[in-house]
Amino acid sequence: MAYRELCVIEVKEVLRIWSAGRSYRAVARQSGVDRKTVRRYVETARALGFARGGDSRALDDALVAAVVSGVRPGGRREAQAMRLHCRTHRALIEGWLGEGCKGPKVVKLLGRHTGVVVPLRTLQRFITEEFEETERRGETVRIVDPPPGQVLEVDFLELGVFEERGSGRRRK
Repeated sequence: MAYRELCVIEVKEVLRIWSAGRSYRAVARQSGVDRKTVRRYVETARALGFARGGDSRALDDALVAAVVSGVRPGGRREAQAMRLHCRTHRALIEGWLGEGCKGPKVVKLLGRHTGVVVPLRTLQRFITEEFEETERRGETVRIVDPPPGQVLEVDFLELGVFEERGSGRRRK
């Protein structure tokens, strides 16, 4: 999934227009930002205490920085209702996993026991983060670059078979 870069000026402009009393759609039209993005910025700012029609001095760099960090993808977020539900019933989940049950079966059992159906992907993330002691895959091993001219790296790439001009020989 690709993410576009957040522009601080864009966030500040969206909040300024919204605080002047405009709707999400009007702000989106005027600023050129998607309506759902406008809603995310505004709801994050409101959670931080920003209100409509307030003093324009309230829209300072500290607030904008807090909004940016709040809407940035992949950032830390507080646990939502389903994650809290999983934490509440951690012992049950751990017991079912100990019996050899897999994610889909645990979802069914948890739903029967508590009456709340947790999405499978949420449960899988919970299990991975709370129970599994596996090494993280895909971590980068940093290596100090040698001085220029000391190491030569060659990549042999095979693109397929082609016919050489003139001789007609087939080559890789």
